[in-house]
Amino acid sequence: MKAVARDNAVRQITATLKGPVAEAFRQTVPALAKIETREFYDSVMGNGDLLAACLMIFNKRREAFAHLLVDAKNREVHDDFVQLRCGRSVHDIIAMVVRSHAKRQFHRALGGDPADPSSRANQLYRAINDYLIHDWQVALVPHYAPLPVDRVAALGPAILDARDAQSLERIVGGLPVIAALPPEPVMAPISRSPPPVAPGRSKDEEYWWDTLNDPLVRRALALDEARMRETIAVLANIGDGTRREVMVNLGLTMAQAAVVLTTALQVMGRNGFNAIFGSPGKPAAVKQFADRLAASDQRKRNDLKGLAGVTAGLLR
Repeated sequence: MKAVARDNAVRQITATLKGPVAEAFRQTVPALAKIETREFYDSVMGNGDLLAACLMIFNKRREAFAHLLVDAKNREVHDDFVQLRCGRSVHDIIAMVVRSHAKRQFHRALGGDPADPSSRANQLYRAINDYLIHDWQVALVPHYAPLPVDRVAALGPAILDARDAQSLERIVGGLPVIAALPPEPVMAPISRSPPPVAPGRSKDEEYWWDTLNDPLVRRALALDEARMRETIAVLANIGDGTRREVMVNLGLTMAQAAVVLTTALQVMGRNGFNAIFGSPGKPAAVKQFADRLAASDQRKRNDLKGLAGVTAGLLR
């Protein structure tokens, strides 16, 4: 009976993700509207960068999904650990989404049938399945794929101590990349109180505030508080063409998009940046830049400092 109830819940959640949730994303973010509703689920689940972006949008714009986040009595739910009408919580559903994405990516990276217990994709998924529970793990799925299954099984919940690729390598025990990198500079934390933007800031400003405060983004950009304030104000007013070409078509994570756009602002200055990337901006010029970035060294994408350097080089 429990298995039947679980399967029914999964089917209901999947149908909701494919239909109403997809439509909510398409209506909330104009750049996502070009993805047909019937294709949205598979497009997002098959693309880690796009999935990470959607999860961030969901967290920042909950009001767009409020009509779906209700309990059995149709009351709005604001706690991620409270059961929704489907019998699962937001926390449970995010874990389900992360696991579904990981299963697809393990199959793509390792081959074999993920349903076959003898396949490495299946063995890795079973070893890590219980610990795929957070939205931030989407960015780590490509780094989980090559890990030895026995090491993952031995780590168990300790794998959650790794919040980025470098700490994952450290935990697993292989340090080839870390050993080759110079130590990161120590930066004083930017206070979250008061925030660098005025009270009553827009949702877009809150969204960029959180993205630019990602520790890896801050290390790559080295923004002080005054420059952070100006950057947030500019990025909150980028044009639809910029959102479409840079934030969707390139398949960048939000951290990567923040590095690209902030670097462009630093190189071009506020007036030059707004003329190209602002609203209305120059969509043809944005597309030309995005095409050149797409053709650049893709290995730099996950190295945010390297990505900043590539972006600056394209604009100089």
